[in-house]
Amino acid sequence: MPDIDWNLKVWDKAYPWPADGDEWSQQAEFCGVPYEKWKDEIVRAFIVPHIKPDSQVIEIGPGHGRWSVLIPHRIPKGILSLIDLSPSCIEFCKKRLAEHKNVKYVVNDGRRLDGIVDKSIDFLWSFDTFVHIEEPEVR
Repeated sequence: MPDIDWNLKVWDKAYPWPADGDEWSQQAEFCGVPYEKWKDEIVRAFIVPHIKPDSQVIEIGPGHGRWSVLIPHRIPKGILSLIDLSPSCIEFCKKRLAEHKNVKYVVNDGRRLDGIVDKSIDFLWSFDTFVHIEEPEVR
């Protein structure tokens, strides 16, 4: 499995992000469902039941925010914290989500959740990120 340095090199600089994360549509294709419908179903099944308007939410490894854009309007009194080890991904998300004032952006070392107060999070979300993280960092 790739280590933190590899992940930083690839996702921060080398990967071109041709569709800002939406290029990974194979799961929808496998299910025989149009990509946008598939995304909507994922959000309705795995995110919506676990958040309220005032929820404190973390997304680990947002990349270019393909899922992030679907959360802030659902938590208008809450906060979405995007945490990534890639500074360029966080900068992209800042621009993509600029209209949302309830988003916090954190670049970290891939090992800790600095700045997150214990027991302050209502929902933690990550999609297709942990397949790139080695076991010690997951722990």
